[in-house]
Amino acid sequence: MGTKEVLQRPFGLAAAIERLEDDYRYCWARARGGTSRTDAVRLGGTPGRSRLEESVVRLDEIREELRRLHASLRAARKNVRNIAGAMPTAELRLLVMARFYERKPWPEVAKTLDCSVRWAHTLAGKAYGVTESTDPGSTSGCRSGVSTGGH
Repeated sequence: MGTKEVLQRPFGLAAAIERLEDDYRYCWARARGGTSRTDAVRLGGTPGRSRLEESVVRLDEIREELRRLHASLRAARKNVRNIAGAMPTAELRLLVMARFYERKPWPEVAKTLDCSVRWAHTLAGKAYGVTESTDPGSTSGCRSGVSTGGH
């Protein structure tokens, strides 16, 4: 998996967790009788089981999947921290932590770096390309005085 995929993995995991948490809330409401039978089709009912039995089984499945996804998210965030620590400049480290660890939107990342959103995207492209054997070049486009390299 490349640097870009490793950095973006927390976003996909967080989205999957949100979807499962929505399913969990829906299933819980269904178990308590808060949804109609037509709404329950979404859960894919099993013949011969009561609505409560189906809901309890599905809740257990969702809880297990949530545990697995949370463990994967922790591992992905650890990888992002490791990548951030390997960045050659403070700007790139800040960008990686703000965007990919904290999952801030681009305007907030740009504000953190005191630069334009466009420059933040440019820095992200440089961060994607950074490996142990390459030099990302100049990252002096931000006004915050954080840059340790550049022209």
